[in-house]
Amino acid sequence: MTLYEAAWPCPSSGLDRPWPIRLFPGWRSPLIVLATLVHIAVSAPGAWAQSRSEEVAELDLESLLAVRVQAAASIPQPVSQAPAAITVVGAEEIRAYGYRTLGQLLAAQRGFNLFSDRMYDYVGVRGFSRLGDYNSRLLLMLDGLRLNDNIYDQALLGTESLIDLELAERVEIMRGPSSSLYGGNALFGVVNVVTRRPGGAGGEAALSAGSHDTGRLRASVDRRWHNGAALMLAASGWRRRGPALDLPELAGPGQSGHTLGTDFDRGGRVFARFEFEGLSLTAAASRRDKGNPATLYGALFDSPENHWIDEQGLLDLRYAAALGTRSEWNVRLFDGHYDYTGDSVYVVPYPARNRDQASGRWAGAELKLVGREWAGHTLVAGLAVVRDRRQQQSNEDVDPPQLWLMDRRSGSRRGLFVQDEWIVAGGVNLTLGARHDRIEGYGGELSPRIALVAQTDPYNTWKIIYAGAFRPPNAYERYYAFPAQQAANPNLAPERIRTLEALWERQLRHDWKLTTAAYLYRARNLITLGADVTGLARFENRGAALGRGVELELERQFRAGAHLRASLGWQRTKEDGEGEMVNAPRAQFKLNAAMPLAGWGFGIEALATSGRRTATGHIGGDLLTNLHVRAPKGPGGVAMSATVRNLFDRKHADPMAFDPTVPMRDRIVHPGRELIVEWTWAL
Repeated sequence: MTLYEAAWPCPSSGLDRPWPIRLFPGWRSPLIVLATLVHIAVSAPGAWAQSRSEEVAELDLESLLAVRVQAAASIPQPVSQAPAAITVVGAEEIRAYGYRTLGQLLAAQRGFNLFSDRMYDYVGVRGFSRLGDYNSRLLLMLDGLRLNDNIYDQALLGTESLIDLELAERVEIMRGPSSSLYGGNALFGVVNVVTRRPGGAGGEAALSAGSHDTGRLRASVDRRWHNGAALMLAASGWRRRGPALDLPELAGPGQSGHTLGTDFDRGGRVFARFEFEGLSLTAAASRRDKGNPATLYGALFDSPENHWIDEQGLLDLRYAAALGTRSEWNVRLFDGHYDYTGDSVYVVPYPARNRDQASGRWAGAELKLVGREWAGHTLVAGLAVVRDRRQQQSNEDVDPPQLWLMDRRSGSRRGLFVQDEWIVAGGVNLTLGARHDRIEGYGGELSPRIALVAQTDPYNTWKIIYAGAFRPPNAYERYYAFPAQQAANPNLAPERIRTLEALWERQLRHDWKLTTAAYLYRARNLITLGADVTGLARFENRGAALGRGVELELERQFRAGAHLRASLGWQRTKEDGEGEMVNAPRAQFKLNAAMPLAGWGFGIEALATSGRRTATGHIGGDLLTNLHVRAPKGPGGVAMSATVRNLFDRKHADPMAFDPTVPMRDRIVHPGRELIVEWTWAL
């Protein structure tokens, strides 16, 4: 097994020539195995002497229900009172199961199904998981600030995401429409990553190594001064060669369909936050370079020069202050960017090196007022303004030179929202909210929300929610064009959805909680890639979708730190004129169990998904099991953990969007078992 160099661009040239920095070899390396065994042998004797209170922070069900969330109503409130179907995944749960990406975390939650084309991770929500989309119907936020870009409106959930999940204090997952607070894209849900505040942890460093020549380094430092100012800095970098793949659909004369070294993944992230009194400044940036092993869209097979680069950045300045004795106001200014570069080598219709690019720049401001001056009412009102300074898309052949597309746009968005949470009677809250959005080039959009939350006794909480949302067509859908292949459609109209949901939460004995949800939604004006009268591919408003389902979840948070959650979901989604939706599982079962034992931590999850339709066929059901083990701290305070994904090495596949260059391919098969070992120590 060889050592691989870290894939950091050389500052002197700006090219992807690696620096002479070595990361770690694959997990089969004798060095990694030996280090793991030594750590276990040295740590084990002292582990049995640790008390239960030292194994993991205690958190019983009552405390869990009192966790305050921000996403549901744009103000902190307990989970049980939130006017939405919401789940909170805390930092301890993230560590217990070894989640490294948001996609892995969401895959374990009821109502979500994860799928991938080896380039990006995508999630379906409650049976709606269309192929060829870019997570544009899910709103992703960082500390309440929108992260979806202004070209594709995509939520980046895999290794391409903006921040390391280790920096999260919690992840708030809200199901259903939320445009009444957040505007476009919040059709099926909102995921809000709440990062931990600086000045608490002191800092840590970690290194990891794993299957397929995977290596990763990360470090963070915290500092708090006597005047209350606090600063946190974090950085990480990784490199993964990727597995060997056998793709029989790409086999041909002189080509076996076998490829190695083309599924690489390398990149890095930086994050900084400064806080002083009511002021907070956050800066984040990331870069991911991913190989295209499946030769999407006709690229030359087995060429390492086929790769896509995603770069994004964020600057967020916030200030909050009291307004009187019972109210407050806060303002935020933000600036963001997203750049995509896709290089592909083609031999048909003639040899060429093609470069597809997108570049987005936006800036905006938000003012929010929270008033509690009227007895029984909590009023939230605000104004958000965003200027899309750049929405640029281009496509060209680099060698030989030929420009195929150059489209430059700009625009603006603004929204005015108001929401009132009214205590109608003891234990009964009524939430009324609406937002009016105006996007340059369209008329206005009004998004309503009505939610009734009733706690009839200390053990039962009922929620009835009606909400609407919209998604405007993005720049890619409206303006991307390629001669003789794809036409633009600037006349696209927004998608719209209306959802009705009923939720019952029952607190049982011994810290058990039962959640039952039933929902019905209808989406219309769906933006779909079709064909115009000349036969060119073009995005069009075509059809509608009707979805309905039932979800059951049983959860227990043990006082000793153990955690158990099991969920069962049944869902059915149909598209007008198309029948059952492609890539929509009818049933899902998920089991998550975490347990501390004598200083060790064990987390296991089993994720079962029923069969799904593909573009031309059907894929059978999957049962994937993941295991995460945390060893007690060894000499010098070094902690070790190991994650095994797909523990039983089961073959599994995801449906794939139709690709005319490989018309017989309707699915993508994923590699089997993978292992990651990580060592962490405090700074």
